[in-house]
Amino acid sequence: MKRTQIYLPEKEHAEIKRLADATGTSIAEVIRGYVEVGLKKNTNIDKSGKKVMMDLMNMRFSGGPPDLSINHDHYLYGAPKKKYKKK
Repeated sequence: MKRTQIYLPEKEHAEIKRLADATGTSIAEVIRGYVEVGLKKNTNIDKSGKKVMMDLMNMRFSGGPPDLSINHDHYLYGAPKKKYKKK
């Protein structure tokens, strides 16, 4: 276990203390239970970026430099340009 200190509004602290007293557990145990439930609830959030990438793929861009896919580092960060061969 890792020791963590948090600040709670008085209303929430009183409610957690009341719940801990009613169940015969500690305030820490009540909070750990709520944290566990909250973390499980949020595990379905997609953190892969797949949706964002799909949204970008569905955008239709026109214009811009013809060598953008090869020289994106140059245009974004100022890296030296790579040679671009037109087909």
